[in-house]
Amino acid sequence: MKKYFLLLIFTIFISVNINADDFGTKDEAENMLERSVNILKLDRPLALELFAEGEGGFKYKDLYPFCYHISSGTMYSHPVFTGLSREKSISEGVNVADLIINNDSEGKINSVSIKIARLTTSDKKVYDKTLLVTKVDDLACAVGFYKK
Repeated sequence: MKKYFLLLIFTIFISVNINADDFGTKDEAENMLERSVNILKLDRPLALELFAEGEGGFKYKDLYPFCYHISSGTMYSHPVFTGLSREKSISEGVNVADLIINNDSEGKINSVSIKIARLTTSDKKVYDKTLLVTKVDDLACAVGFYKK
């Protein structure tokens, strides 16, 4: 039954070929984070694999979910930086891992702001980015959207 439910989720949220240079919106980021939490609760290993690969609708425009393991600070499931350590998770002088981990809350979405390039695009300009952050078990997870 669980596999059929997951198949239904993937069928509904199959990625549409959308230009990654498009900016995702706050509403789209909130929706993706909610879907990310739901699939993490159903099948964590599969969810982390899908996030890292951007499959099942978990890469849309410039939006993608990623998680940090709270106790180790290791980044899980990022399309570019899976395995990045807490010590190397720096953007514009801010430790992003610590910022996310210190602002996670189970069952609640918090937001934090950073400055960073759009890592999954060819656009290397630094933008303001809002990260929507939540906690799922021992993971601090986020989906961020950029301000144009």
